[in-house]
Amino acid sequence: MIYRSKLTIMITLLLGILTLLYFSMQFKMLEYKIFGIIGVVISSIMYIINIFEYYVIDGEKIIYISRLKHKREIVHWKDVNRLISCSDRFVSAIIIEYGTLGGKNIIINSWIKGYSKIIDIAIQKTKCNKDIVVDSNLYNYIK
Repeated sequence: MIYRSKLTIMITLLLGILTLLYFSMQFKMLEYKIFGIIGVVISSIMYIINIFEYYVIDGEKIIYISRLKHKREIVHWKDVNRLISCSDRFVSAIIIEYGTLGGKNIIINSWIKGYSKIIDIAIQKTKCNKDIVVDSNLYNYIK
């Protein structure tokens, strides 16, 4: 199953609104034209970055793909060392540490569609591994 960012829809809406404002109003002041062009460019860049970054959960592994960074990480559930919960006021995230002594990690933030499903799958897949450390706060995110 593929999990993408929720920001893609919000950025698309913002891009559409800015484009409509820019082309339909035909602002006469130079400041408004510059603001419209900058808004469209920034929204387009953010949209392109978010559309090409996603997670795939496929049986016994989780795959992180970022096509713009030419990055592809494949993590088997048996290689996971720790599942850690990090939260701030606005954003919460899960850190999946894997590799020798937990040297590598994947960070999945709450902006991903199906965030609670990913946490549930991670807990289910690593339940049989007795060497793994699971943060107790992760159980609060499962609905």
